Amino acid sequence: MALDGLVLRADDPWWDRNYPPNGWGCQCYVTGLTEGQVQRKGLAVSSGDGLPDASSDPTWQHAHGRQATLWPSEPPKGMPSGSTKHEDSEMIEMEGYASKETPPPMPPRESDCTAMPYDTTLHQADRATRRDACIEFVRENIFVGDNKGKDSAVFTVECGNLKMPIVIDAVGLGGHLADNPGRLAYLGYLPDLLEPQEVWTDFRGWVGKDGRLKKVTIGWKMLTKIKGHKGVDGIMLLAQNNGMGCHSAYSLYPLPNINAKRKGRLMAKMLP
Repeated sequence: MALDGLVLRADDPWWDRNYPPNGWGCQCYVTGLTEGQVQRKGLAVSSGDGLPDASSDPTWQHAHGRQATLWPSEPPKGMPSGSTKHEDSEMIEMEGYASKETPPPMPPRESDCTAMPYDTTLHQADRATRRDACIEFVRENIFVGDNKGKDSAVFTVECGNLKMPIVIDAVGLGGHLADNPGRLAYLGYLPDLLEPQEVWTDFRGWVGKDGRLKKVTIGWKMLTKIKGHKGVDGIMLLAQNNGMGCHSAYSLYPLPNINAKRKGRLMAKMLP
């Protein structure tokens, strides 16, 4: 909070140790500005010399600013996330933020949730048709009751001692599901995902074709293990900070092996 509004050059060495998000539950972020924007806004550019050093926190195990200084001599470390690829970049799940312990087996939960029926002809439709249909599906099936007719609504994720507001936006979530409309069926498990068995975070980086890191975010993974659904071990709701002091859900996945996503930092676990 003491550094809110601070303006430093992008190549200031202070970023190498302190680039946010940094630390448990941190929601700090950086906005890039051109020299012209700095002048028009009347901002003063400072130096990192003498500023507090967040890297002294013994619980901090990752500093993507320090990692970024290795490029282009070394590529970013991480594995492809399996999520959407863009023409000029691909998302990876970055290393360096993992909990050291192996989590115990997650038991399937008893649940009244079931898969939702959807129009299977969407699989053969063009991208624009799929996108419009998926957005409308979210509007009609998720925004009910007091939220009926809205384009977005705030829900609450509760897991153990964690209670976190989360925005679901029809365009954002529905548009993302358009890449594979079969995932619409798993919106039926949304109540379970808003009260997940576990919540994990990891770092996700967008890597360009030149091997350089373009963007880093913290991904929040709401996980629940289900039973009775052929070929599906669990369901995952993905969210990230939307830059407005809240988190937005941007995708939902059925998982053939839920343990593959139980990595990063365990933030919360359902109480027994």
